Amino acid sequence: MAKGAIDILIGRNPPLELGEGDAVVFEADVPHGYRNSGHSEAVLYLVMTYVETIG
Repeated sequence: MAKGAIDILIGRNPPLELGEGDAVVFEADVPHGYRNSGHSEAVLYLVMTYVETIG
């Protein structure tokens, strides 16, 4: 997180609460979402990587 606070919803797990300076890594092959849990703007960086299968 660059600024603010968010909840990250991943599958059926309880929301993860992230604040400034926090990070999380998860497999995105399940339903997931992002929710601003604060009262001001939240800024975050989303980095996605893909594994290429050869075959």
